[in-house]
Amino acid sequence: MVPYQNKWKSSCLWYIAALNLFSIANHFLNFFGMMQNRELLPDSSNTLIALLQKRFQSNMHRHSVLAWPDIVVKLQANSEKLWSLNQMEQTGGEPDVVGFDTQTGEFLFCDCSKETPKGRRSLCYDDQALNDRKENKPAGSAKAMAASMGVSYLLSISIESCSSWSRLMPKHQVG
Repeated sequence: MVPYQNKWKSSCLWYIAALNLFSIANHFLNFFGMMQNRELLPDSSNTLIALLQKRFQSNMHRHSVLAWPDIVVKLQANSEKLWSLNQMEQTGGEPDVVGFDTQTGEFLFCDCSKETPKGRRSLCYDDQALNDRKENKPAGSAKAMAASMGVSYLLSISIESCSSWSRLMPKHQVG
């Protein structure tokens, strides 16, 4: 009976290890944008929209001419953009509406956190800088992370134009 119990324990441990590896692999693929499912569950979408609405209403100086009902209609119609905003939020950012592009008909969101979010620090600018790094290599690059999140990387010149929308200037600025 003892050999059978040991065999059972070892297969359980293997199964748990396999599940952990699967979970780690999914997290890795999701983080680097290699998984195609870029949609939030309905509860997560509603929670994010409520958070974005609260931030919108608390910072009207960023978008005094825009109306929230117009924004929420666009967000609900585009689940991939909502997913990208959630990725910004999950890494410690504070995405908020900062304008409207009349050519594309899209609302412009920017991370309005006062500092570089904790989930996006200690990164190289791009893959070339990452590959050139010999010691203390960071986990990745800011450009690759932005691409995996489905957002554009904001250059310092764009950050300066954002200061006209808001009184923000990140403490940790890349560009």
